[in-house]
Amino acid sequence: MLLAQVRDDFVKIAVYDESGGCPQTRPSLKPYENDVYIVVSEAAWIDIADYGVHKGTTVQRLQALLNIGSHETMAFGDGFNDLELLAAAEYSFAMRNAFEETKAAARFVTGSNDENAVQETIKRILALQS
Repeated sequence: MLLAQVRDDFVKIAVYDESGGCPQTRPSLKPYENDVYIVVSEAAWIDIADYGVHKGTTVQRLQALLNIGSHETMAFGDGFNDLELLAAAEYSFAMRNAFEETKAAARFVTGSNDENAVQETIKRILALQS
């Protein structure tokens, strides 16, 4: 299917650049940043969504629906598209292999994606609750 044939609303557009040039491409999208949310999630990926719609606002919406606060929320991230997500959770974890900016945004750093660190961290936290 061609992009011009799509008639549904978009939730997100993810653009992949095999060469990893997304950080260099991002400045050319500056004219659109007041209309849509644009983030280089990784060197090879750019995410584009409605302005103000990202992982952080999604978690905030879930918190409101569930009547819970950030002090009752855990989040894990490794990319630039996780910065708002981590800000919405008091228990914010960056993966060891995350970007330095993502690590700086998190309260804690855990193992890497290759070590099942999300699952292992959740299991350790739950064990402390017993």
